[in-house]
Parts: sequence; C-alpha cells; structure tokens
Amino acid sequence: NQTLNGTTTVDNLTATGTVTIPSSTNLSVTNLTTTGIVQIPSGTDANHFYQEGTFTPVANDYSGTMNFEFAHYTKVGRMVNFAFKMTGDGTTDSSQIAISGFPFAVLAEHPVSLSSNAGDVFEGANAMVNTAEICYFYNKNGGAFTYTNLGSSYMRVQGTYMTA
Repeated sequence: NQTLNGTTTVDNLTATGTVTIPSSTNLSVTNLTTTGIVQIPSGTDANHFYQEGTFTPVANDYSGTMNFEFAHYTKVGRMVNFAFKMTGDGTTDSSQIAISGFPFAVLAEHPVSLSSNAGDVFEGANAMVNTAEICYFYNKNGGAFTYTNLGSSYMRVQGTYMTA
C-alpha cells in the first residue's frame, strides 16, 4: 500500500496493492500501471480528477426563446465531455447560432457533433467551440448557420474539449 501526499510527480508508477490519493494531493503521473486499486479522493479537492454535473447554455444574440434540455458534462482530468438538446421557438433571427455557458474554460478550438430532426436544412451543418467558450454553428459551405435556419426544430449537440 502506498499513500501519496502533497505535490507528487511520478514518471512511472507500478502498483500491485492499493494507491491512495488524498484530496489534498496534486498528482502528476506520466505512466500508471497497476494490478491493484487506485483510489481517487471524494472530497472537495477531487474535482481535478473527475466531475460531472449540469450547466446552463445560453443562445447569444437570439431575439426569441431557446429551450435547452439535458445540458450535462463529465470532466475527467482536463477533458470535458458535454451534451445538450436545443429547440428553437421559430423566431426569425439572422444571427449566427452561438451558444455560451460552458462549464469550464476552453483550450484551443474543438469540433462539435450535431444531429437534428429537420432533415435537409441541417445537411452538412457543423459546429466548433472556441477559447471564448462559444460554440458557433456553420452551414455546409462554412457560412453562418442562423437561428432562422433552426426555426422550431431541435438540435442535439455533443462535444469534447480540453480545459485551459
């Protein structure tokens, strides 16, 4: 059994017993091999290992009302997986769809997956979340995908990004 405390940097850690990481420990492991158990802390300092929850997306510059459902995330280390469903109210608005309210700061730009119930209008639509924590939607030609394009349809949005 091994207990790691304080700030610990390990290049290679091989364990056959239990490795306990107290909540007060900042641990950096380059290569971890274990046939035993690695215990991740469950206290308030554990959030840098694993965290899940909900967040509140915002439809930037939209003159209508956007309904968001199932907005949740899972964070493991610096990687954040997120998903939500958004449904427009049919308001005509030529602003590019831009969603903010992500739970953590974004490092670099990351692609986002989209699916919808609107058929041809969404063919080739794509999105990306950037360092301003805004997810912009684009049409298949690289132009703005607008709130008018969404209409009263729904869009399921899913992606992964690295935190800053």
